[in-house]
Amino acid sequence: LPTEELLALHGAVASRVVRRLCRGSLSMEQVEAVLALARSRELKYLDLPGQRLRQEQGRLYFREQAKLRLPERQLIPGKWVQVPELGLELLAEYGSESGEVNGLFKTYRFKCENIDSAVFCGGRKPGDSLRPQGRGCTKSLKSLFLEAGYTQQQRDRTLVLRDGKGVLAVLGLGVDERVKA
Repeated sequence: LPTEELLALHGAVASRVVRRLCRGSLSMEQVEAVLALARSRELKYLDLPGQRLRQEQGRLYFREQAKLRLPERQLIPGKWVQVPELGLELLAEYGSESGEVNGLFKTYRFKCENIDSAVFCGGRKPGDSLRPQGRGCTKSLKSLFLEAGYTQQQRDRTLVLRDGKGVLAVLGLGVDERVKA
């Protein structure tokens, strides 16, 4: 529910909307807590009997989706790797093909000599950071996600490529300077 539209309603109407969406008998204090959550401008949660509400980027979410866990999978050159949670297939290959490098963030090219050990794909981890190609600074993935305006759900659904030294690339955001082609 867009919070701006909810807050533009008359108080009595907004209270009825909240009660209907929460599907339960809420006290006036709980309804006020929901409206206060809607007025917030930062990521916040509110636990009510039987559900958890989330306010994020101007929207109020009434049903919390189960958090997606992306298990780590090793990328083996020449073999397709399935990521069914995201509906993706990945193929790692050795090559010196010319062409667009990292175009549309669907094809990534890395300098193999700078990759340390096996390459894995999976979800983000606490403390992950990336030195985005051409930016001259290291940023935490949390900061990069904030800059890009990603919701928590989008962050949980973003695939990260890594090796033994750290993050190689974040799908949709960029390649680390250490392995740029």
